[in-house]
Amino acid sequence: MADRDAVPDIHQRVRVLEAREAITDLIHRYALNIRRGEPDQCAALFTEDASFAILDTAGPDATEVTERAHPQGRAAVMDYVIGSTRSGFRVVPMIRNILTTVEGTTATATSLMSSRTWPAGAEVFGEYRDSFREEDGQWLFSARTFTMYRKPQPK
Repeated sequence: MADRDAVPDIHQRVRVLEAREAITDLIHRYALNIRRGEPDQCAALFTEDASFAILDTAGPDATEVTERAHPQGRAAVMDYVIGSTRSGFRVVPMIRNILTTVEGTTATATSLMSSRTWPAGAEVFGEYRDSFREEDGQWLFSARTFTMYRKPQPK
């Protein structure tokens, strides 16, 4: 028979499941706003002290990473997000493989993102590593790191 003390009570289990669902919705809401060309709608998804690092590397196993941008604070994050989506093409992100860990009022997640740019058709692929904080009953991004994987260059 399992040790009942080792299994969280049903209320805690439901809370974790609800948090995971809310975080998954948050991740997809961000992608939806970008896809629709409404990046200004993303502001409500971030904490006031949020950060957003954009990194570039040769692939998942590469050791050399270049930082492209790292805005700090909701206003700076939104300036970056809005500015990067106003270049005449639209990014159509497709998010998958979301894995979330919830610890009280904070959480972390990883997910893969591939996208096409419209109308150019260029492909972008990479991984998000996100941190979240629950504020006033709502889960928000407290930090996002997107690592873009470059296509291998022919030798």
